[in-house]
Amino acid sequence: MTLTPFAEFALLLLAAGLGALFVRLRQPVLIAYIVSGIALGPAGLGLVKAHDQVALLAQIGVTVLLFIVGLKLDL
Repeated sequence: MTLTPFAEFALLLLAAGLGALFVRLRQPVLIAYIVSGIALGPAGLGLVKAHDQVALLAQIGVTVLLFIVGLKLDL
């Protein structure tokens, strides 16, 4: 089964919804993200194959996170 990169991103966003289930079960959300990443990545089911696009999205996310942290800092 071949998915388009947009379908893979949608699948990753739905997998992030697993975090809501973990919150209701009073478990750490980070564990839910790790479990869904392993399950969907090449080590698990292998559904996500757009590695370059996912890496770019991850770098943009880290950049935005660092920018927001920089805005919160008091000099």
